[in-house]
Amino acid sequence: MSESARPATAAILTLGCKLNIADSEAMARRLRDAGWNVVDRATDAEAVIVNSCSVTHVADQKSRHLVRVARRVAPNATVALTGCLLETAPPEKIDALGADLVFRQPGQLALADRLIDMHSSRNEAQ
Repeated sequence: MSESARPATAAILTLGCKLNIADSEAMARRLRDAGWNVVDRATDAEAVIVNSCSVTHVADQKSRHLVRVARRVAPNATVALTGCLLETAPPEKIDALGADLVFRQPGQLALADRLIDMHSSRNEAQ
């Protein structure tokens, strides 16, 4: 199978409550419906979605850490941030994390659509 024929892969890293899990499952469904593979490890993914939590100080730290880890282990991936952290952290702290895309709740399906569109555009350009 050629590189261009290989399905795109997205990693969805989820922290937090049942609502975050449901949101991540909805994004995964949307990506799978578009032909993507969805995994729970960032390595070798074209896109990494961090669905964050900030209910506690520890969850907040873990969310920030996941964004940094995603950038390190998948340096060429599009890193997207969504979830509760966006509601609690000041904009400058969110910006400092260096995510490529930031989508507030309930915009997660739009986030999945944006990733699908970005990947389609890249493949058409090749």
